[in-house]
Amino acid sequence: AAASDCAFAFDAIIERFKWEKIGLLVLNSPRMAPVAALFKEEIGKGNITVGAEILFNIDGSSPDVIWETLKDIRIFVAFAPHMGSLGILPLQFLLCKLYKHGFYGRHHVILSYYPTVQEQWDSVHETDFECSRSNMFEVLQGALGCSLSVSTLLGKYDDERHFKTNQTYAELRSIIRPRSNVEVRRYFQPILYDTIWAIALALNATIHDVEYGVNDVKNYKLNEDMTKPLLDSLYGNLLNVNFQGISGHFYYNNTRGFRQFKTYIGLFGSNGELSTSIGYVEVDKKRVVISQSDDIIWKSKGGAAPPDREIKQYQRKRISSAAIFVLSVIAAIGIVLALIYIIYAISHGGHLMIKDEWPIITSVIIVGCILLDVYVLIHVADLETGIHPEPLHVDMCKATTGLLIFGFTFFCGGMTVKLWGVYKFFSQDKTKVIQEAWLMLIFFFLLVADVTLVAVWFVTDPMIANEKEISSTLDDDTSVRTITVMITCESKYKTYFLIATLCYKAIVLLIGGFIVWPALFMSVKKGFVHFSEFVIAVFTSLLVSILLVVISFMIPTEPNALFIINGC
Repeated sequence: AAASDCAFAFDAIIERFKWEKIGLLVLNSPRMAPVAALFKEEIGKGNITVGAEILFNIDGSSPDVIWETLKDIRIFVAFAPHMGSLGILPLQFLLCKLYKHGFYGRHHVILSYYPTVQEQWDSVHETDFECSRSNMFEVLQGALGCSLSVSTLLGKYDDERHFKTNQTYAELRSIIRPRSNVEVRRYFQPILYDTIWAIALALNATIHDVEYGVNDVKNYKLNEDMTKPLLDSLYGNLLNVNFQGISGHFYYNNTRGFRQFKTYIGLFGSNGELSTSIGYVEVDKKRVVISQSDDIIWKSKGGAAPPDREIKQYQRKRISSAAIFVLSVIAAIGIVLALIYIIYAISHGGHLMIKDEWPIITSVIIVGCILLDVYVLIHVADLETGIHPEPLHVDMCKATTGLLIFGFTFFCGGMTVKLWGVYKFFSQDKTKVIQEAWLMLIFFFLLVADVTLVAVWFVTDPMIANEKEISSTLDDDTSVRTITVMITCESKYKTYFLIATLCYKAIVLLIGGFIVWPALFMSVKKGFVHFSEFVIAVFTSLLVSILLVVISFMIPTEPNALFIINGC
């Protein structure tokens, strides 16, 4: 019955403060299982969700990993007794677990079925626990406690006077004769006294019943069927008992047959004890009365009820529109100039300034420039996307990856092939023009390698747009967690495909690097200065490519810098 009252109280508190998700912490014992079951039955009538339920032991058999399920839980309902007879105190054990995992403070609330009293704290030996007593108090501060003993611990019935003697508990203490001065006994003494009065009043009413007398009651035998009506009469008279006792208004519930009085809800202070009453349960009316304002109840939580979850607010770390605009303008100009050159070269191929021994390879290099410029322009579409991944991001991932791979091959691969042609041209004793068909064949092999790699990658391991969390900050006043994310292109085996791609591209760069200086030396030696300018351009491109690739791996969470580097 006591558990039922507190289950009802906790359910009412949870609904009052509009919490929808709680964590249930239950000691693995025969006493606690039915109590927790009552609570789950009560909250099952509403929209409250048990986000995590932990059934724990205090003998060390419960793995620490079970507490990690409370990561996103802020409201805890605990059914863990504080009785010293159980060895390690379960409630204190629980408090240390919450402290160890950081589940405490102004954003967390504990609703505890068993409140503690000073005698339990005096018996705590810190060496038995994973945290100190002050740590336990820190976790418990601002928690709400409920049980039948709360009323006594808060001194709620100290001034109640008995209807017959007109005396209080303090005045009758010598008659009640407490078995000890232990504080927890204080709860039972007035109830026992009033219970004796209740039985006496019920017996008296039965004796004065018209059907029975003193002798009937005196000679009553339980095993005789003919006396059962007498028992029913006694039970009925007991349920009808209603008087003012030293434990408060004393009466029984006609359906449960349990002594009824207000079950109080107390607020824990900084010393681990109940310090303030915030309300009580009126069982007969099935309602919870909250007698304190929110600023008093949640004083240790900032003056307001903590929400049951963080309010997550996302912001995306993305490429700035200014960077996209500037590079897009430059890329567009580059594409226009490249197309103008190709068109002019085709129509004026014989002109002295245009004449080229390998015009197709030159066009391949220019096409590579165009592809890399298109890579920049595609990012204009990113300006229309939101914070989280969208289907457009997947298309952009495929397009940008393909453009970078093919653009690099057309541009750097084309220059390397042409550089090799320059080297072979000047390394011969007699300058003999290398047939462009051979150069195109070499480039064709590079292109086949690209097509094979991209096809295998995109077919067997499709790319997806992934949301990557970079950082998060929590506003203590509003419980708003601002999470900064960026959208990246990912696939299951992306690392392996990148390694294969970079190794393949590195080989192309190394080949170009090895032949650049011999080609430069020979072209200058034989008086072909214009070839030396091309060689220097190749060397510069190779050096910049290597540096930018290295830098890009060092700043994976800087989309602006990555875009500028890749764009360059």
